[in-house]
Amino acid sequence: MLDLDIHFGTGALALDLEPGRGLTDAIDNPSRIDGLFIERAMIRANDNLAILSAEAPMNTPLMTDGSAFLQLEEEFRHAFEMTVIDLPRNMLINFPHLLAEVNVVTLVTELTLASARDAIRILSWLKSNASHARPLVIANRVQSGVAEISKSDFEASIERKIDFTIPYDLKASPPLPSLARLSPRRTGRNKSAGVIRQLVIVSRGR
Repeated sequence: MLDLDIHFGTGALALDLEPGRGLTDAIDNPSRIDGLFIERAMIRANDNLAILSAEAPMNTPLMTDGSAFLQLEEEFRHAFEMTVIDLPRNMLINFPHLLAEVNVVTLVTELTLASARDAIRILSWLKSNASHARPLVIANRVQSGVAEISKSDFEASIERKIDFTIPYDLKASPPLPSLARLSPRRTGRNKSAGVIRQLVIVSRGR
């Protein structure tokens, strides 16, 4: 996993990990990026998941032309079976070429008016600028009868169906420090985990 929210990324936090300096070092010194750098910079969550993220100081602006991110993508393709990129909207705007080799784009949204507006704009952009990538729309944190707008109204607004719905399941959500140590037995009873497994299968084309 590559978390490109350089200042406020939550990928490592959600897994109870320290982000390390790997990503900021890659941005500062793109020429250092190779297989050995990836092996040393990645933070392992478990045998099947490694993450590269950062918590850059707020007084440190992002100074890059994006070449480091492209090199990271290339090295990831050689090193891992599957790469997931957490791409904030501002990064999509500043570095659209990051989607050049992406197969699937998962657009995560909530059932709100602002989210519908943003989904419409992003789906339109993807159609014009990354037509090779398959978009999947995921409605997150869905609570029955609580949404700002209904699922049907949301789908009418974006002119397509929502592919996956992840329920808001507070009781099944463990405290943050235990996320990285969830057992398959516990996640098997989690409704959200079941949806995410289906999403992974679809994303991998199986």
